[in-house]
Amino acid sequence: MAYIYYGGILLLMLTCVVHAARNGKIIPWIYVIVFLPLIGCIAYIIVEILPQALSSPDAQKIKETALDLRDPERNLRKLKHEAELSNSVDARQRLADEYLRIGRAEDGLPIYRALAATDYGDDPRLQMGYANALVETANFAEAETVLDRFQREHPSKTDADGHLLFARALAGQGKSAQAIEEYEAVIVYFPGPEALCRYAQYLLSIGRKDEAIGHFRKIVKTIETSPPHVKRINKRWYQTAKAQVAAA
Repeated sequence: MAYIYYGGILLLMLTCVVHAARNGKIIPWIYVIVFLPLIGCIAYIIVEILPQALSSPDAQKIKETALDLRDPERNLRKLKHEAELSNSVDARQRLADEYLRIGRAEDGLPIYRALAATDYGDDPRLQMGYANALVETANFAEAETVLDRFQREHPSKTDADGHLLFARALAGQGKSAQAIEEYEAVIVYFPGPEALCRYAQYLLSIGRKDEAIGHFRKIVKTIETSPPHVKRINKRWYQTAKAQVAAA
């Protein structure tokens, strides 16, 4: 059993040394890890690895999801209070963004509409939030108009999320050829399975079942062979795809 114990410590030391070297922190950690093997490794993990891991985007998403399950409106109460006190554009926009984040786009939409009519209506973050709320509330034609304006005014800021919203806006209006073209473009570079899952759902809705199921199977296979945190972050799309595959 001793060789397992010492082998484990050696592996832990090598892992910490490699991590320190890759992050430019080999000095002074190499001395701590080598001369105090177990304690040094634990110290390195606590000081260097854990903070880095917990501040990553994936970790933050997992944390937000866990907090939402416990208290979905934890931030909403604070933001409503701030908006009522200051009535500033920034406070109202943060409130609208939070409504959108927790799935209450219908409550955020009137705030976005009001802000879009002010001198701050050309702000790219505001426009994107407004377009998102419009799509989520099935105001697809208006969403297309807002996104067209966004593209004209901020061509360098258009990202994957904006392209996916545009595809959904077109699909919602029954503009199949244009929607499919947009979906085909965005699924190539969109991070995560959301774009592909939404595209598969749209293909299913217009009668292209075989193609849709093929995409759903790809999502299921990809997520099931990914690390556990990837599955947690993409739980919604994984469950949607898996259900469709099972029903096929």
